[in-house]
Amino acid sequence: MSSKTKNNPAPKQTVLSDRLKNRGEREKRIQLDFVFGAMMIAALFFALWKTHYGYRDYDETFFLSMAHRLSQGDVMFKHEWNLSQMAGFLLIPFVKLYTWITGGTEGIILAARTVYTLLHSGVAVIIYLRFRERRSYVIALACVMFFLFSPFSIMAYSYNSMALDLITLSGVVLATANYEKKLPLILSGLMFAGAVLCSPYMLFVYMFYVFCVAVHHILKKIGILKGFVIGSEMFSVKTLLWCTVGAASLAVVFLVWLLPRVSIGEILESVNRMMGYSRLQGYTFGMRVSSYFRSIYTLVDGFMIGLIVFGVNTLVMVIDRNRSKRAGIYLSVSALCTLYTLFLIIPKSTEVYFNGIMLPMLYVSISSYILCKNKPRELFASLFVVGILYSFVAFLGSDQGIHIICVAFTAANMAGYVFLAQVLKEMFEDREIKLPFKAVRIAALVMVIATLGTQLWVQVHVKRVYSFWEFGIDTLDVEFKDGPAKGLYSADYTVNKYETIYNDIQYYKSKEPDNLLVIYPNPWIYLELNDMRYAGYSAWIGDDRYTSASEVSQRLLDYWEENPEKMPKYVYIVKGTGWDINTLFGPFVGKGYTYFENDVSYKMERTNNN
Repeated sequence: MSSKTKNNPAPKQTVLSDRLKNRGEREKRIQLDFVFGAMMIAALFFALWKTHYGYRDYDETFFLSMAHRLSQGDVMFKHEWNLSQMAGFLLIPFVKLYTWITGGTEGIILAARTVYTLLHSGVAVIIYLRFRERRSYVIALACVMFFLFSPFSIMAYSYNSMALDLITLSGVVLATANYEKKLPLILSGLMFAGAVLCSPYMLFVYMFYVFCVAVHHILKKIGILKGFVIGSEMFSVKTLLWCTVGAASLAVVFLVWLLPRVSIGEILESVNRMMGYSRLQGYTFGMRVSSYFRSIYTLVDGFMIGLIVFGVNTLVMVIDRNRSKRAGIYLSVSALCTLYTLFLIIPKSTEVYFNGIMLPMLYVSISSYILCKNKPRELFASLFVVGILYSFVAFLGSDQGIHIICVAFTAANMAGYVFLAQVLKEMFEDREIKLPFKAVRIAALVMVIATLGTQLWVQVHVKRVYSFWEFGIDTLDVEFKDGPAKGLYSADYTVNKYETIYNDIQYYKSKEPDNLLVIYPNPWIYLELNDMRYAGYSAWIGDDRYTSASEVSQRLLDYWEENPEKMPKYVYIVKGTGWDINTLFGPFVGKGYTYFENDVSYKMERTNNN
């Protein structure tokens, strides 16, 4: 070819066609941005409205109490004996900033919910931007639905909600990264390290990644990487190195903060002790594996029918070498299984089965990936597989069973929506499909729309009417006027109970700040008495369903033997705990405490140092 031909400009018609095409693509992107923005703004205002409703004084205030006591100077592992405490490290900045600005903790629960809602929406926006070039309404809707879900319907950052956001972000960033650039890989590793603080067993997932990198390196030398997920540069040594740099940066900050306060030996001893306190003690690994699968297939009556149908559909799909031609059939069956399971769960979705609404979309997620011709392999590895592994390791370290499993499935399904968008695109771009199969594909699209619509409706409905352990938002019409819960609305009974205890503990506001022990599963009391120091092994000492009074008593004695400086000056026991009061009083007999009692509580105060 001559240089003259090479230098000839493209025909005007071709240039015009390219310009029109680019303009069309820009208009589609702008239109999609507008639709996503409108949905996201509506969802954000909806969520901010919901932050005011519902209150349960167990879990939500416990998450804050861990960060609160650490911000007071207590030492992790030495002074706190709860397995989930490392997540509190990530919440310290919020608690310190809030108490510094306001001078106390009044309204801190509503503030924490608001911060969670805003940051969680930011996660959804980042995910959308990472997939924006795909120009998919399915992905845009998926990002909104990801935002609408809060684990256990607790709209606050906890070890569950932080882990979900961090794992999802880490996987999305890693899957969409340019592996020649360092910053995305470092950020992905940094976020994954944060997830490990929330769910320590995720460290095993990182170790699995290291193993996969080693396999990648070996197969690359042999020359058989092509076509395999593990063949991606995501599994190269260089990618692992920069991800590890990100993870190590947070690990270094954490260890520099922690190790001057407590030795590694003390940490190991504390972890061993806490494992002994765990309700999971005595279960072998095999028993936990069996329980994991049993928790899934016994989710709800009738679940096995959908699971069997899906299993058969998947088996046929995998062995069908021409499955892309029949993609509409397979996708329709999977969508039908999802709808069937959703309708089984819906009646219980405003009860303890709330998290279960995130499981059924797994059917469509799996089928969509199998049906994709151009498979998003990096996303499959970095988020879908990691989400499934997260469901397992989180289950190993929790007593929440199917509920924590379904939280993790939310991350896997975020990848699944991208698979769905890809297979739909491929289905309707194929011009060689004959009319009968085109009709099937249109039917499949209708089924998918029905499935997505039902999933969206369930999430919006449940978020509107259900608050953690409070049923029926119409009954939540009484406002908290004081203390950490100020600005929230709950049922009359709940608010009266809170205010009764709130008024009772004002007694301590006139006392000199010192160590305080609260025996009641209400960590908000510690938050209200902001100047007092935590005197127990945790703000959450359990309740009578799982921990006997004698166990509480013995743990307190063990704690004070190791930490004599934590012996309480004040002891506050709310009546109606369900524990044997005489047993609870045991550690204080002969210790120089004076005793007070009223209709609400027992109060003790140490008057000497014996």
